[in-house]
Amino acid sequence: MLSIFVVLCVPILGAAAVFIDHRPHTVAIFPKPSSEVATLKNIRVAFDRPLAAEQVRVTIEGKAGDAAPFAIKGSVHVQTGNTINFAADQTLAPANYHVTIHAEDKQLADWRFTVADTPRNDESGAPILIVGGDASDLNPYYTEILSAEGFTGFKTASKSEFAKLDLAGIQSIIVSGDLDNSGSARLKEWVENGGNLVAVMPTGALADLAGVKALSVINGEGYFQIDTGSAPGKGLVSQPIQFHGDAKRFAANDDARVFATLISGPDKSTSPAATIRTVGANGGQVAALAFNLAKSVVFTRQGNPAWAGQDRDGMAPVRPNDLFFGNSKTDPQPDYLDVNNAQIPQADETMRLLTNVLEYMQRDASPIPRFWYFPKDYKAALVMAADDHGTKDGTRNFFEMLDLASPAGCDMTQWTCARATSFIYPDSGLSNSDAEFYNSIGFDTGAHVTTNCEDWTRESLDNSIAAYLSFFQVRFPELPTQRGSRLHCIAWSDYTTQAEVERSWDIRFDMNYYHWPKDWLKNKSGFMTGSGLPMRFSKTDGEIIDVYQQETHLVDEVFVDNLPAVEELFAKAFGPEGFYGAFGTHFDFNNDFAPKMIELAHKWQVPMISAAQLLDWENARSHSQISDLQWGVQTLQFKMQAAPATGGALTTMVPMRTNDMVLAAISLDGKPVEFKTAEIKGVQYALFPSANGTYSIRYNSSFSADETGSVSPL
Repeated sequence: MLSIFVVLCVPILGAAAVFIDHRPHTVAIFPKPSSEVATLKNIRVAFDRPLAAEQVRVTIEGKAGDAAPFAIKGSVHVQTGNTINFAADQTLAPANYHVTIHAEDKQLADWRFTVADTPRNDESGAPILIVGGDASDLNPYYTEILSAEGFTGFKTASKSEFAKLDLAGIQSIIVSGDLDNSGSARLKEWVENGGNLVAVMPTGALADLAGVKALSVINGEGYFQIDTGSAPGKGLVSQPIQFHGDAKRFAANDDARVFATLISGPDKSTSPAATIRTVGANGGQVAALAFNLAKSVVFTRQGNPAWAGQDRDGMAPVRPNDLFFGNSKTDPQPDYLDVNNAQIPQADETMRLLTNVLEYMQRDASPIPRFWYFPKDYKAALVMAADDHGTKDGTRNFFEMLDLASPAGCDMTQWTCARATSFIYPDSGLSNSDAEFYNSIGFDTGAHVTTNCEDWTRESLDNSIAAYLSFFQVRFPELPTQRGSRLHCIAWSDYTTQAEVERSWDIRFDMNYYHWPKDWLKNKSGFMTGSGLPMRFSKTDGEIIDVYQQETHLVDEVFVDNLPAVEELFAKAFGPEGFYGAFGTHFDFNNDFAPKMIELAHKWQVPMISAAQLLDWENARSHSQISDLQWGVQTLQFKMQAAPATGGALTTMVPMRTNDMVLAAISLDGKPVEFKTAEIKGVQYALFPSANGTYSIRYNSSFSADETGSVSPL
């Protein structure tokens, strides 16, 4: 609780003593008292009048469990006049923290908060190893790709660590580039003994092991086309899709099967994009990728870093779409996003190629379980998000409309309640009492930060966020700390600074990548970022920023009069294309797009959720674990730890077939578990609810339909 009772006693002639409080009063605090936040470095307090930095003394003490308390060192500076910022020298580790602020020997603030311990991956019994290369090649993003695809059991190691690493239990390894001679020899022996290797742009000994030869480097952009006639390409998109970043022109040996083809250069010449080769007599296999898959996914999602800060479309300010728009008046180039492919989630299909390769190479060994993308078996969801630019009752009416559209007894954790986020201006008409009520039933409200539609610097953006979050906390003191954001005019002045600044405020869900303008995108729905999945940003040096990028796919000004395009997005999520996604929306209460979307959501049975709900889901899913995998002759066994916040809605997927056997039964701690079967991106899976305990998955050499049920596309 804040301590705010430091007063001066001033005697006045002929009257009783009057108490006058001359000290500054706190009006906003970050992190909020008693709150639980992710790791951060900044502590901020806004006062009702200016203070000089040299007047302020900030003391922070941390304590983790039974360990001795420790002091946090850092520096103090003034931000936006009335706001004091304490920047810790190091990121605050998970612990309980006690903050006091003094000025002129008077205590101005005293509160506590917690930095939560949020491990994303348990490496115990992990079957997948990622051997990292140069971080500037964005190799760290393979961990984000595997997490998004639902894998939890993976280890990471540097190339120097690989030589001494215990490979017991490792079934698949992903390596970028080459290893030294001893590392390559060790990897060759491991593959010959039955291991499965994904070699990304291999050279030297690893290229020899993969059965490919690098002929030349491909500079610039291109396409690759997957052979969907058989595994591992079956079920994926058949049209050529883009790759970005590095690639090599390969020649494949006769014993290396090509299952994807690169198309590059002005002459659209072709060469192998992906191959697979069996090595030795123990079932070992090597899949080779001719392009940097991790870098391609990042650049497809986030745009061309070489165009950062450029107003390429001539419509100020600089926005995220400028990172994809080629036809600049001063620098005309091809679009970074081929708008003819905008209806394909190109980044997602690229990731699913890697997933299918990993599952395919395990077909003669232990299957690898993973999690489905969304609660239960939802294939699509609408992230309902509004920007309230000062309307009298737009947010209230929007929330009320959704609440009335919710079924009686709906469950937030199951996404059966229609909920939304509204980012509001200071002069929006939502009352404090209404805000607290709607928050209590699951709606999400935050400040709609603006830079007045102007390009920003890191400092000016930080100041704008500080000012608007302070306003929001003063006006709505009981609402939780804001965790999502969409900047007014979606100003995006460079590549990742906005995500970095947002993270410093514990904002971890960004909706600024905006499917717009409609003329450029040919009035079609789809994926400007190539993705329907929220995933974290990556800096160009490979550092992952703990902020989720969520595209705003459905913008009211683009689609209010084009609902068939919206339905086409849904149809491809539910249809054979399997373009699943959480589709971000934009409403500003200037049209009837909101009721139209609610009607379509009911028609297609698509859940409507807030930005906060999707962030909570991603946190819970990424903190759930499948560990200690053990494979017997016919039985796969593993431990499950589902995060409580998944609410029993997390679904586990296990391949139906392995080693010429078919899944016959599932048990949890010895008790039978019902499951259903489905074909997902060309692979047959058993799906079942994730509960804590030890699972046993039994495979038989033959089966009947009664044992496994029918297999249908999910």
